[in-house]
Amino acid sequence: QRHEDVTQVIKKTNLESVDEKIKQFTEVIRLKTMVEYDVEQPSENEARRIALQTERIHAWAKKHLKA
Repeated sequence: QRHEDVTQVIKKTNLESVDEKIKQFTEVIRLKTMVEYDVEQPSENEARRIALQTERIHAWAKKHLKA
């Protein structure tokens, strides 16, 4: 799926934290794209922060989104 599709699914939940999760997801995708296309490599701290953020988004999605 496209990243925009995922953002729309998250938005449709209407959960209180949805705007923050969309912001976090967008940041993860932005960094992923930069690394994927060799635009920029993250610092070690930024990579750790994004990894933690990704884990939190995944846990949130598992808790609130049903397949």
